[in-house]
Amino acid sequence: MTADATAGRSPLVSVLTAVHDPEPEHLTACLASVLAQTLADHEHILVDDGSQRPEVSEILDACAARPGVTVIRRSESGGIVAASRAALAAARGTFVALPVSYTHLRAHETKEEISYAVFCLKKGGG
Repeated sequence: MTADATAGRSPLVSVLTAVHDPEPEHLTACLASVLAQTLADHEHILVDDGSQRPEVSEILDACAARPGVTVIRRSESGGIVAASRAALAAARGTFVALPVSYTHLRAHETKEEISYAVFCLKKGGG
């Protein structure tokens, strides 16, 4: 997603990822999978929940420079619930996706999930 893609409006999907000292290769794979999504209309919000690993901090610093990525840093770990709440509070999307920092998304995953959600809303009259 480019900064111009959502200028002046909210993205369709906010991808929210809580991070607390994952293995760097797992975090890198997760980030790459979000970046590779075929649904371009998304933002990625990462909440560092008091990570102590310098490698994790370096990876998140590099991500923060990308358009459409927000990194929120918590000085103390509050657990996945607190980190997810912080990410949700910053989210601007109509829908949210919540992958954890040690998983990765298939390239079409957010697009398929949003298509299904819209189908369910239309079917349910929403």
